[in-house]
Amino acid sequence: MDIRNSTNDFLNDLLLAGGLESNPGPDEVALEEMESTQQRKLSKCSGHVLSISTLNCRGLTVQSKARNTIKALQDLYKRKKVSHYIAMLQETHLFDENFLSQTLDCQVIAAHGTSQSRGVAVVISSELTILPNSICKDNEGRFIILAVSGYNPSKPRSPLIVLNIYAPNDHNASKIFFEKVAEEIDNLSFELAATELYDQPELVIGGDFNFVGPG
Repeated sequence: MDIRNSTNDFLNDLLLAGGLESNPGPDEVALEEMESTQQRKLSKCSGHVLSISTLNCRGLTVQSKARNTIKALQDLYKRKKVSHYIAMLQETHLFDENFLSQTLDCQVIAAHGTSQSRGVAVVISSELTILPNSICKDNEGRFIILAVSGYNPSKPRSPLIVLNIYAPNDHNASKIFFEKVAEEIDNLSFELAATELYDQPELVIGGDFNFVGPG
C-alpha cells in the first residue's frame, strides 16, 4: 500500500464530499454501554489479536472519570482476552496522563485542549512499543500521530501509524486541518522509510470527524 497516496485520497474524499454539515458531536455514552456502542476494529494476527477502539469521552478533566474510563476499556479487553490494544479518545480536555500511565499499566499519550473543550489521547497496551521520535501532536488538542511496533508478529518490520483526530466542526477549518494532518503523516512515513529499519507501514485513522451526511 502506498501510504502517502492512500492517506491523501482518504482525506480528500472527506473534504470533497458534498452536503457535509457541522456536527456538534455524539451524545454522551455511559460507561456501562461502552461494549455495545464503541467502534472496534479487530485484525487477527499470528499469536494475538490487536483491538483498536475509538470513544468520544465528553471530558476527562475529573481524574476519577479519566481513570474509570480507561479502566473500563481495559476490563473490556481483559474479558475479551485481548492483550494488545489501542484506544483513541476524543474530547478528553485536560487530565494527568502520566499518573494514569503509572497506575493503570498502559501508555497514555495526550494532546491537551482546554478544561472545557477539545483534547485527544491514545491509550496503548504495554505490550506494544511506541517507535522513538514518532509522536506528533498539535497544540490545540485536535490530533495525535504516532507509530507502534509489535502489533503483528508476522510483520515485525512493518510499523503501524495511528492517527487520532478531533476535527473542527467548521468545514473551512476542517479543510486546513486535514491538509495539515496529511502533511504530518507524509513526514512521519518519510522519516520511517529513511531509517531503512522498517518496511512499508500500515495506517489506521480513528476519532471524531465532526461530519454528518445530509439528512
